Order: sequence, then structure tokens, then C-alpha cells
Amino acid sequence: AGILRDKSFHKLEWPNLEAVLDVHLKGAFYVTQPAWKVMRE
Repeated sequence: AGILRDKSFHKLEWPNLEAVLDVHLKGAFYVTQPAWKVMRE
């Protein structure tokens, strides 16, 4: 899964950046954190 906002850096607006970060960064966090807890055991 992913999201793409086809904009140049200088044209990227905050709401679009938030959408990209929500999917890519937060998505990775929400999957990795529970897995990390299991792997540590």
C-alpha cells in the first residue's frame, strides 16, 4: 500500500504532505511496533 502525490517539493502543500506521511511513516510505525514487542520476547 502507498500513496503518491505527484508534486515537486516547492509545490507540495501541507495537507498532501500529511497524507503521504500518514500512510508511509505512520503505517510503518503501526506495523513495526507490535512486531518489535513480539520479536523482543
